[in-house]
Amino acid sequence: MTTLYYKDDTSDKVYQVNVDPASNGYNVNFAYGRRGSTLTTGTKNTLPLPKADAEKLADKLVKEKMAKGYTPGLNGTPYKNMNNEDRSTSIYPMLLNAITEEEIPIFVNNDNWILQNKYNGKRMLVRKVDNKIDAINRSGLIIGAPQGILDSVAKIPGDFILDGEAVGDSYYVFDLVDKNLQLRERLHKLNDLVSYISADEFVIFAPYYVEAQTKEFYVNIFKNGNYEGIVFKSLTGYYTPGRPSTGGIALKYKFTATANVRVVGINTQRSVEIALEGGISCGNVTVPPNKDIPDLGDIIEVRYLYAMPNTNALYQPFYSLLRDDISIADNVDQLKFKREERGVY
Repeated sequence: MTTLYYKDDTSDKVYQVNVDPASNGYNVNFAYGRRGSTLTTGTKNTLPLPKADAEKLADKLVKEKMAKGYTPGLNGTPYKNMNNEDRSTSIYPMLLNAITEEEIPIFVNNDNWILQNKYNGKRMLVRKVDNKIDAINRSGLIIGAPQGILDSVAKIPGDFILDGEAVGDSYYVFDLVDKNLQLRERLHKLNDLVSYISADEFVIFAPYYVEAQTKEFYVNIFKNGNYEGIVFKSLTGYYTPGRPSTGGIALKYKFTATANVRVVGINTQRSVEIALEGGISCGNVTVPPNKDIPDLGDIIEVRYLYAMPNTNALYQPFYSLLRDDISIADNVDQLKFKREERGVY
């Protein structure tokens, strides 16, 4: 049996994988959950496999979990000097707090706040030090990245840490990780860095808008153009990793509701059962044919119209992407409920 652990400020989890004899072959059985609690169990394969195939499948599961930060160490702290998928950097991005639609004009009419598009991808930092380039997810772990992005970053001189969103093979960079500079200074420096690569490169400088009239125009463009949302940032703000309990210098408003939920069941016909933090069920979601079916315990992002007040079920859910960069699901307070029932959607 292989036992892996994951521990951070909010989680203390265990994941077990074992190859067990079965009739006419072997099964790959797994168990997961909070350390010290009753674990959720399951079998990865539907039919018994030859031993070599079962061991190969078990190894794949172990590597996938270690890529998400699990380690064999009991303390659950990601090891350094292992493969690129599970090295801890202790570098984390600045995260956004949400605002209401009614608050948007406040920031539109304040020239100290810039407006940016909120990209629908995966948050990624890219660090370049002494010509060595690493991509880092929001959990501070080194991850794989499209080679085109890494090759483009290699053309930019100097040492730096970019902050942006990976969307497919493109990287939209919107900030620099530099705690000593205000945002207006970081944006000027970032613009200088990106000027070393051509317009057809994989790294793209995300535009921003300052004047009220321009911001108002682009708020409407983004809202009516099927974009995920908008971001406001204070030009005088300093880069601060993590998310403040309230407010802050980096804020977001989403045009479509999304929830990060945990897969707690695999159904037939490409459907999975999903739940919020604490195991609170919020229904099922169909996995599109062009997406891989996630594993039990995975965190996925689901877009939805609203949540039902009595059941927390997501109305018209749509599977968006696998969130291998976070370790916990959302809670009930983060859902958007139907307007006439809760007055908050």
